[in-house]
Amino acid sequence: MTEEERLERVRILKASAPEGVDIEGLLGGSLAGPVSPDRPDVPPWEYPEYAASHPRVTLEELAKVRFPIRIESTGYTFPCSIHEFAKPGATPDPVPKTLLDAVDFFVEKHAVGAWRWDVADRTVIAHDDVAPDAATFHAAWQERIARRRK
Repeated sequence: MTEEERLERVRILKASAPEGVDIEGLLGGSLAGPVSPDRPDVPPWEYPEYAASHPRVTLEELAKVRFPIRIESTGYTFPCSIHEFAKPGATPDPVPKTLLDAVDFFVEKHAVGAWRWDVADRTVIAHDDVAPDAATFHAAWQERIARRRK
């Protein structure tokens, strides 16, 4: 969709939303906006290390950077960010997550081989032929979070 189409859809959503509902804050994917052109040359699962080695950048700022995720089998590409991924409802865990919890999701997806980084395109590639069992994956993700929090 073009930027004009996106903005029109957002306008319609805002006009039809009940008073007090932050539509723009709830949006994800393509409706939330395009890919950030000035995103770092590292995958999102390395954002904490990137922030730590770049004193002028914080994880909170990097979390709002929108990067592309491309489904390998179809080529379908959509924008995402750590920030929107950490929102309640974005993942199977109904409890709100911290930014680092969301990063851990990306780390775990990469660790099991489901996601890789395309350096040339600065794009996350999702391998849909690598589909770990959802319950096993979720348990490993929660274990990763628990280890980090210790």
